Amino acid sequence: MTFRSRPIHVLALHGDFHQLRLFEPLVAGENAYSRRRLYTLLGYTLSNLEDELRFFESVAACAAPGDLYLVDLQTAFASPDKPNEIQAKDPSLRGAPPRAYADWMTGPIRRYGRGVREVTLEHELCTECVVPGSYAINLIASVELVTGQRKPFVVGRFKRYDPARLGEWLGARGWSVEMMRLYGGPTGKGAALMLLKRAG
Repeated sequence: MTFRSRPIHVLALHGDFHQLRLFEPLVAGENAYSRRRLYTLLGYTLSNLEDELRFFESVAACAAPGDLYLVDLQTAFASPDKPNEIQAKDPSLRGAPPRAYADWMTGPIRRYGRGVREVTLEHELCTECVVPGSYAINLIASVELVTGQRKPFVVGRFKRYDPARLGEWLGARGWSVEMMRLYGGPTGKGAALMLLKRAG
């Protein structure tokens, strides 16, 4: 792959997002100041991280000043201090999950769970998140066993962010927002793409 007639090296690694500094190829080396690197976190992966602060600290330990980070995220429908408004506006919190989606998310429990009689899904709003202006939607599987006992499991977590507040939060941690574009959803604003730059 080339960019402006210069070669670009693509590196793919399988590992723990929170332990990036342990992967030597990711850590800025001697040529860090002559070559800018671009990290990416696409597919709304940011919303699945357990701890965004720990993650961006780990990336910061690898990145050199001027390195870029491209991340996409799902945007918040309302402020976390307005849970009733979130409940009314966020499509994920209105009604039961679609059947095909529910079957896919509960498939491992149905296939490998012992003594499972029934599995139902529901979304649960959580407004206590690390990043200001964000909230999470937990996907809870309620499993009924043949014994009559019920057990809940979190099978998914999806976070929504206020892009402006996320940008401020990252700015205080050494990342400046170079570009931000809203896209997706029926209004064209269900998601955002942010390009971040590591401060010097």
